[in-house]
Amino acid sequence: MTRQRTYGIPPLPMEPLRWARNGRSPTSQLGQQILKGYNHIVGYRRKVLFSKSLHLNNIPAGQAGTVVPWRAYVRTGYAASGAIRLVIECIGAPADNAGAGVPNLLWDVSGGIGSTRPMGLGINTGTIGPTQLTHGIYKLDVAADTAYEINLDLNNYGRIVSAVIYEEHDKAFEDGDTGVSDQTAINAAQAPITDTQHVHLLGNGHNLWKRNGAHCFSWCTDEDPDNGGDAPQRTTNALVNMFDQALATVTADTPGFALACKNHNPYHTKDVPAVLAVYAKNATSAGGSVALVDSDGTLGTVSSFSTAGEWKTVAVNLRGDLSEHKVDLHFAGDGTNELTVYAASVYEYL
Repeated sequence: MTRQRTYGIPPLPMEPLRWARNGRSPTSQLGQQILKGYNHIVGYRRKVLFSKSLHLNNIPAGQAGTVVPWRAYVRTGYAASGAIRLVIECIGAPADNAGAGVPNLLWDVSGGIGSTRPMGLGINTGTIGPTQLTHGIYKLDVAADTAYEINLDLNNYGRIVSAVIYEEHDKAFEDGDTGVSDQTAINAAQAPITDTQHVHLLGNGHNLWKRNGAHCFSWCTDEDPDNGGDAPQRTTNALVNMFDQALATVTADTPGFALACKNHNPYHTKDVPAVLAVYAKNATSAGGSVALVDSDGTLGTVSSFSTAGEWKTVAVNLRGDLSEHKVDLHFAGDGTNELTVYAASVYEYL
């Protein structure tokens, strides 16, 4: 077993003609170059899974007890070792009320994974400036190619200003344990590339392409509407734009998201496989629905949300033949009970 460290230096450009002898097919040394490229992609890519920030003048007032103002649904990418790390960077603001206990912030990740060290925020009932803000970084070891529900928890009137979540891979690779970085599987001698070597090159490249798709967007409210926040709510059983709460069509000007999925599709279709995830709750009994729609119609719908609130997902197809795919979120109640939507995410996944 050997260990390879790349230290951020990108591999040399792949030049097939360099390894071709007298016009023949490239030898296995080209395969080694390709594997080095895989290693670099896996080790230094930084896929952002969530990002949100507020203007200092628009930070909501703190709340008593424990609240969840922001949340996200993410899926980690492919890693040859089967493990990956989530990095969560956030900036918190001091509590605006002495309240009871120490104000703090921490992240809660589904599956029993989460921050065990709350970030203290302090107390300041006056004007907030940069010197009163607190910056924290959490690094959580999680599984690769796995969906996670992530909550930001604020306690005792603590407040949040900004947060970003992204992936991080170990800079060292165990050649004997992984296919992507197993350069010993590619003969260093100038010999033809064998079927076994093709398995390493094509198989792992396919996994990287399928599982490392873009996280298209994460949206969430700033505060629970029960505490004066702005989460969209609707009782009427008719789908309308979730942000406008009136429009039932999709145009370039309607409130929504412009997705850049061009050429992300498989060769045999223009569709880009993706997932819509929505967190919502319905009053009194299960109900309500949220749909991802474009100008051609509905791409996918999640429905029947519980009274306690829950994440629900559905597979959707985005457009890989458009330079910009405009999509909106539409929602509807069940005609009797009020639906409240707190968060939504869309990510590419095959």
